[in-house]
Amino acid sequence: MLSQDAFQKLQVPCDGIESEMNHLYPAFAQPGQECFLQKEPLLFSCAGSSTKYPRLCPCRDFREGQVALCQDCLGG
Repeated sequence: MLSQDAFQKLQVPCDGIESEMNHLYPAFAQPGQECFLQKEPLLFSCAGSSTKYPRLCPCRDFREGQVALCQDCLGG
């Protein structure tokens, strides 16, 4: 699971870090440099997008309307 260290490694300055259940997280908000971690492992995906929140994304495969699953998990 993504941690606060990932923001530092990518040189994303965080004034504060919150952990919430949101399909857009992990992400960060500009201006203000507020960083957000994903609290719910099943929502940790690339399924959501937003112009307001640039994503830090694991980029796993997913089917529209579902949580992320790896391609091998889809069963063809």
